[in-house]
Amino acid sequence: AVPWVQSVFFRRCKRRYRLPCISYLFLQEKRKILSGRIWTWREWWIEAVKFSTLEFIEILSSVAWSWKTEIEIDQLLKEADAFIAGGQPEQMVNAAEATLGFSFPHTFREYLLRWGNLSFDGIEYYGLTRNDDFENARVPNCVWYTLQKRAQIGLPEQFLVFQNINDAEFVCLDLGRKSDAAECSVVVWDNEELCISQRLDVTFIDYLREELKEYIHEL
Repeated sequence: AVPWVQSVFFRRCKRRYRLPCISYLFLQEKRKILSGRIWTWREWWIEAVKFSTLEFIEILSSVAWSWKTEIEIDQLLKEADAFIAGGQPEQMVNAAEATLGFSFPHTFREYLLRWGNLSFDGIEYYGLTRNDDFENARVPNCVWYTLQKRAQIGLPEQFLVFQNINDAEFVCLDLGRKSDAAECSVVVWDNEELCISQRLDVTFIDYLREELKEYIHEL
């Protein structure tokens, strides 16, 4: 591996962001091997610096934002006296994506990895549970619930249900429409009219943050 990949920062980034710059360098290495010449360590360093400086800054900003957001949400959950099930392993998150046929946005993946599922004041946020048998799980497993609604009411396949409001509305992520930042918008599905009633210009973590703040404000 490239020396700078071994730093604490890049070990964490590799898991979260897959580091396209690293992939690029490995592709370049493969190309040069095929052309009959192996790169020296000095060449690795030069290419790493040339290609990744701007990307390094961009990723560093993203990681800093992520840490700050996680700390803020943790504090809000504490103030709301929320129940937190506990994060689930990345293998289960990957299996959930494979089962639904869509990749999750970054903020929702972090939610599953860090908190799993949670609830406060009767407001339940579906997520992952310890049961990885998605076909035979129960609430609050978002994969099981989404599969159930696909079969029962014809919920569009790109929607992932993470909140049920009195069986009248489902709050979902639209996994089929991602922004440039690879995030998904939140949509509200009307379970009576069987259509979208609202499309909110917020990410999952924004929605969670605002609902927590509103609940704490009303305490």
